[in-house]
Formats: sequence, C-alpha cells, structure tokens
Amino acid sequence: MIKLIASDLDGTLLQNGAQSLDPSIFPVIRKLHEKGILFVAASGRQYFNLRNLFSEVKDDISYICENGALYVHKDKLHIPHMIAPATVNRIIEEVHQRQDCDLTISCEDHMYIEARSQAFYHHMHDVIGNDIVRTDDLLTITRPAMKMAIFNAQGIAPIADHYKQQFGSEVTVVTSGNDWVDFIPKAVHKGAALEKIMEEMSITSGECMAFGDQWNDIEMLKLAGTSFAMANAVPGISDYCTNRTDSVIRELEKLL
Repeated sequence: MIKLIASDLDGTLLQNGAQSLDPSIFPVIRKLHEKGILFVAASGRQYFNLRNLFSEVKDDISYICENGALYVHKDKLHIPHMIAPATVNRIIEEVHQRQDCDLTISCEDHMYIEARSQAFYHHMHDVIGNDIVRTDDLLTITRPAMKMAIFNAQGIAPIADHYKQQFGSEVTVVTSGNDWVDFIPKAVHKGAALEKIMEEMSITSGECMAFGDQWNDIEMLKLAGTSFAMANAVPGISDYCTNRTDSVIRELEKLL
C-alpha cells in the first residue's frame, strides 16, 4: 500500500514552463491526506516559493526544497548541511569571470542575487515568485549557504562539466532543468531528505511513490519502490524508474 508520494515540480507537475499548478491537483492531495497518504513536494525551488504554489493545501503536505538542502516535515524545518564558506567564495569568483551566467545563494532567510541584471531579478522574483534580496556583490554575504545555483538562459549543458570538474570534490554539482546547475553539500539530495521523512514515519521504499524528470531527481526515484519518469524526462532517467507517464495527476487519480 502506498503511504507517501513525492513529486518533482518543474518538468513534472509544472509542464512547459508553467509557474502555477493545475488546480485539479488540490482536491487530489486533499483526498490523499484524508486516506493518510502524505504528499511531498520535492523541488529545487525555495520553501517560500513552494508554500505559495501549494497554498490551498500548504499545511497538509511536506516539502523537500533546494534539492534536499532544506526539508520541512510536520512544521519542522531541517537543514542537513551547509557549503563551506571558502567553497562559496571560490564559486562566486569563478562565476564572476563569466558574463552569460547569473548566480544565486540560498540561505535560511532569503535567496540572494547580484543587482547587475534586472532581467534576472524580474525572472526570479516576478515570474518564479522567489523571496529575493539583491546585493552589489555576493562576496559580501556572510550568512551560511545551503545551496548555490547558476542560471544561463542559453542553456547550462555546455558549461556544466566545467563546474563539475572545478568543484565536484567539494560539493555535489547537478543540473536542474536545462538552464540551471546547482551546488549542494555532499550527501545532500532529494533522496536523502525523503529518506529522513520516511524513517520518521516508518515508511518503507515499497510504500513510497515518486515522480521526476531530471538528474536531480534520480536518488529520490531510486529510493521509491514505485517510480515514474515523465514522458519528457531527460534521456536515461527512465532506466532508473519502474514506470513512465505524462501526467502525475492521472496516476494519482488511478491510485485513489
């Protein structure tokens, strides 16, 4: 019997660049909640953003945010690890050498970006709906960083390997969608956060279902006994899943 369902957002529940959920997901989540099945929103997005997206059921679900760098279960916020300050500064200095990339630093209080790009601020604050603070230089931010991310509107694939080679021994470097590469502490990922929630609830892998489409979902998909790769998933993801689908909502309705 399925007792927990974890789903990625962008490319999974949110298709084709959508920034709001299909309203039909909310009655489905309510029915799951009534049956004692926990829904977990698992995303690279920040907690503030996810709470707003799921506002209609915000207190009935759990959250895995920032690709596992922060998770919230039963109203308790957990941050497993932080990135070493020296590594944070080296990543900032490296990105400063490029003119085509924008960088974010996710801390417990806010997401920080540099003020140089009004278009990037508009995208992150007005389009995606993040809690953003701008600064002239990210090197001045001294708050502990739980995640960093590079955005490149032209696509991240050509430079992702470079950052993996530069920083892969210090942090996990993973692509998130076509435009992002994330830096998160070692041993931090969606699967690790999901496992903590499952342990607290005494839920086994066989009682867990998960949905995803990208490599930052892979540990979560491998952990779940029932896993769905989206039809639009990047090549290779379906090799780690038990099923494929083009609709999370339809699969949940089948389950109900």
